[in-house]
Amino acid sequence: MVSHESLAGLLRLDGHEVHTAYTGEAAVELVRRHRPEVAVLDIGMPDVSGYEVARRLRALPECPAVLLALSGYGREEDRR
Repeated sequence: MVSHESLAGLLRLDGHEVHTAYTGEAAVELVRRHRPEVAVLDIGMPDVSGYEVARRLRALPECPAVLLALSGYGREEDRR
């Protein structure tokens, strides 16, 4: 499994500007401030699910063009 620090580090090495948030609420605020082109959302965030964060982001005019879902859940029902 790739941690968010590892993924952020790899993206930075490739020349991307990366900002990380540790909660869904912080992620929404981060998008409002930085207006990223892409957001990678963990489905299992501690306060708000990644699905709910995606819904909130889609309602913003500054929503990234691409939202990517990332999950550490490995059961068949989680993958569906």
